[in-house]
This record gives sequence, C-alpha cells and structure tokens, in this order.
Amino acid sequence: MTAVWDDLAVLAAGSAVPQPDYSGSCMLALYPPADVAAKLATEAGLPPGEMHLTLAYTGDAADIDTAALSSVAQALSARPPVTGTVSGHARFTGGEDGDVIVALADSPAVDALRRDAESLLEAQGIGLPSEHGFTPHMTICYQDPAGPDPVGRISAFPVTFGAVTATHGDQRTSYPFSEPQAAAGWAGLREAAIR
Repeated sequence: MTAVWDDLAVLAAGSAVPQPDYSGSCMLALYPPADVAAKLATEAGLPPGEMHLTLAYTGDAADIDTAALSSVAQALSARPPVTGTVSGHARFTGGEDGDVIVALADSPAVDALRRDAESLLEAQGIGLPSEHGFTPHMTICYQDPAGPDPVGRISAFPVTFGAVTATHGDQRTSYPFSEPQAAAGWAGLREAAIR
C-alpha cells in the first residue's frame, strides 16, 4: 500500500476518540475504492470499509422510507462515475463527538450530484437536517480536541467513485453509476423523478 502522507504525525496516546454510532441513521453516500480508503486510513480512525463521502444525511432511519431513499439513489446513479481530487485534509472543530479529521474532496461532479440529491429527496418528501453547509469530505477519524493532528499532510490525488449508496440503518445498497453511453439513455429517469 502506498501512503499519501508527506509528514505523518504520530497519534498521541488517548488522543483518538471512539467513532459515534450512526447505525440508526440514513444517508446517501459515495464510498471510495478500497485502495483509496486504505491510503487515507489511520491506525485509530475509521475502518477503510466505513470511510465515505456523505452526499445527503437524512436523519433517523425510523423516519425515512427505505424504498423512497433507494429510488433516489437509483435515479442518481444514471450518470458516469463521479471523479474528483482528494485535495488535502481539514479538522472540523466544535462537534459533540470531538474534532473530526477529514480528507477533502474537490469535484464539480460531487457538487452537481449533491444538488440533484437534494431535489430528488425533496420530491420524495425527505428533508435534510440543515445545521451544516455542504463541504465534500471523507471522515478519517474523530480526535480529542486537545490531541495532535494525526494526519500531517495529504498530497492531492485523483479519486473515482463508482456507485451511489443508500444507507438505511445498518442496510447499505449500492447503485453503480452508468457508463457514459448508458447514462445518456437513463437521464430521463432522473428528470422524471424530480417532477
């Protein structure tokens, strides 16, 4: 495995905090390829298989219809794979679960996908909690606010997301993006779902 760190800071003992339990929540997300998640993972952070970019957090699973969430994900998948750049990292502070160390994702395609997700979710009667704006990122780990930066520096590198995933509680269903020629034929699905 090739590391993307230029300067890897060592985790101080006790500086990582447990990952919050979101198993009762819902979201639409992009999961990076396994090699990308492995490159971003830290010893005390999220397991690579759990690392994702949240397109839309929709709240408690008990309040969200599984079929509606899945239909939105399926409509969103009618487009080419989503490409972008992991462009560094950030530290979100002030959260109740400690600081959040994230890898930033720069992608006009992710921004467009987020806008489409909001429209399709609204058409299904699914609202989005709005305590934060949208900053495309993948959480690496949760950190004690007094703890050191466990990442150091992430050099920029490309990433391609191959599917959009509907997560409802502990159920995860992925819908692969269509190849470019197939996406053109399915664009009407997305438009029909928005209406």
